Amino acid sequence: MELSLKRNPISVWRILQNNLLNGVVFVSHLIENVQVINARASSVIAHFCDSLKVVEHINDRVSLDSQRAEMSPGEAIKALVINLLVKREPLYRVREFYETMDIQNLFGKAWKADDFNDDRLGRALEKLAKSDLPGIYYAIAREALEKEGILLDQAHFDTTSLPVQGIYETAGSEESPLKIEFGHSKDRRPDLKQLMFGLGSVEGIPLFADVMNGNTSDKTWNGTMALRIKDLLPKEALHSMVTIADSAMVTEENLKIFGDRPFISRFPENFKLCKILKKQAFENEADWVQVGKLADKKNAASYRIQGISTELYGRNYRFAVVHSSALDQRKQKKIDRQVESEQAKAEKSIKDWSSVEYHCQEDAAAYLDECLNTPLKYHQITGQVIRRERIKRRPGRPSKTETAPVQTFYICEFSLIKDDARIQNERERESTFVLISNLSRDKEPGSLGLLRRYKAQIDVENLFRALKHPYFVHGVFLKNEARVLGLCYVLVIGLLLYALLQRRIRVKIAEEKTPLRLYGKDFYSPTGKTILEQFDYVNVIEYRDPVTGEKKTVANIPETTRLILIWLGLDETIYLDRRNTG
Repeated sequence: MELSLKRNPISVWRILQNNLLNGVVFVSHLIENVQVINARASSVIAHFCDSLKVVEHINDRVSLDSQRAEMSPGEAIKALVINLLVKREPLYRVREFYETMDIQNLFGKAWKADDFNDDRLGRALEKLAKSDLPGIYYAIAREALEKEGILLDQAHFDTTSLPVQGIYETAGSEESPLKIEFGHSKDRRPDLKQLMFGLGSVEGIPLFADVMNGNTSDKTWNGTMALRIKDLLPKEALHSMVTIADSAMVTEENLKIFGDRPFISRFPENFKLCKILKKQAFENEADWVQVGKLADKKNAASYRIQGISTELYGRNYRFAVVHSSALDQRKQKKIDRQVESEQAKAEKSIKDWSSVEYHCQEDAAAYLDECLNTPLKYHQITGQVIRRERIKRRPGRPSKTETAPVQTFYICEFSLIKDDARIQNERERESTFVLISNLSRDKEPGSLGLLRRYKAQIDVENLFRALKHPYFVHGVFLKNEARVLGLCYVLVIGLLLYALLQRRIRVKIAEEKTPLRLYGKDFYSPTGKTILEQFDYVNVIEYRDPVTGEKKTVANIPETTRLILIWLGLDETIYLDRRNTG
């Protein structure tokens, strides 16, 4: 008997016995050529790649080499995406990964693991890097939106940095398609070079993607992305989609680019107008509209809001001043540090002031007034002039008959009082932010609607968390910057599939009103990572029927994983003959 085990986590015989439920009867001593493949989520990812036409969209836009047509660039990229989501490996170990996979099932080709070699995959990444990457990605992601029936009502935009280490072959070259260099690190690693990712998400699906040089400014990127989207979207969609972004979007140049295209953005704190609007809102206490909580969480913040219309750069915009009951911990610590620093400086000043002596009470009083006028943000200083006397003795032995003269002088005595009202007022102001928008009141009549739309910005932030999780990025193991650029788009294509799987399961949980039961717990919002992990023990068994001699294939899929497959709109046939499922 020939028995081939490829990363099989459980006994072959146990798998075969489990398949008795499928009507397959095995006589162990007659079975020959049994092969067990730990397929994991490979066929699921391959199915979604085909559903979104990943191979076709890539091959339509990259140059094809007719002399090396055994594997197209699109198929090579698909291979990398499967590898990424099933078992993340550095590029040079992809061949080993495919030694354990059913290549015929995944690609419909009689390839061998050696066909997935470094050179071929590297060339595919270089070809991808030289093509219209944002356009390719958008075409693939647009397929996802259409299949999910998601309307392009609003898109959330943001950027993040990815720190990397090492030396790159084309570093500093003007011809390099991607410059990995120092820039503003959002990971607080200014010591490392980096590259930048920009995403635009719609209902948690990354529809737009960009990979940029490490020192790209968020302000510049927002303008560049606005122009690029103008080329990608038809005019009607362009003027109906609401762009939602953080404060880096708000510059005079970017606002000109947007014109009448609808947007909502956080208004920058460093604008003088922002301070004016906050001050105006707190002066008009009666104008606050109580909103309450916008989330069902136990400790969710409560909001109140004021809508104000005013002019900026010659155009009228809607502004919403929003006050939250929850102060960001970073801002809380910032205020605490400021209070402590001001107190330490004031105490030192008081010590110095108190040591100054005056012979004239009027001079001391003038000095007191000067000290009391010292501007402090979180404290108040009170004080008074104190009359003091001391005996002025002559040098030498004191006289027994002569009384020593008494010297009168004046000093200032101070008290430092923490101004709790001012500190609380600062906390209130720090708990306040301002939104800017040009949405018509026909589209969004109230300021609360602006806030609700903006709060969905968490979707793109969650995508960045997933993208930067070690599950996705263990490191960039390439030295050629063109290949790094290509690999980054493999990452975002993988992120697209990850988000799509996650969304489908969450939508189904909401529809069925039934959580996913995993690890003894109920999951109402499982992550893509958790979902993919449920496929880790999916095994495919190939064997030859001992009676007919016919080659057969069965899939051993845990019960919970079968439910996930059903909720994804799939079944076990994708592991047996995926190409016949459409």
